Amino acid sequence: MLKYNQTTLSQNQLIDSGFPYWEYESLTFTGYCLAQLQLKVWGENMNLIAYFDCLDGLNQKASFSIFRDKDAKYQPKKGHHDLAESTLGQFFILKVAQNEKGYSYIEEIWQVDSEKDVENMMGMLLEELKSSKHLI
Repeated sequence: MLKYNQTTLSQNQLIDSGFPYWEYESLTFTGYCLAQLQLKVWGENMNLIAYFDCLDGLNQKASFSIFRDKDAKYQPKKGHHDLAESTLGQFFILKVAQNEKGYSYIEEIWQVDSEKDVENMMGMLLEELKSSKHLI
């Protein structure tokens, strides 16, 4: 039996919690952002809905639906971290993309444990952007 962090709420618990979930929307950009996990909720379709505050200077609030993969993990296809195992308040670097309908999703995710990790991860991401022909 898989063990999940007890901070993940059901849909009913979300409504009763008073958490302002309606303020969390689909992001309107693609790229990288540093984000803090605020809440996790079990969806109705074997998915986990994660609510993040993006620390990008615009104070965006975003929600993402993550579906269970074949290994019973709730992580993006390009993986790196199972969000079902995350605790609230953790920091992550998210690589955000948009699907053909314009909805944002997490393409990749990395957990950040310290300021040093942020520096290392940002350096790695800058190198990836340079090598993938993106302008910086």
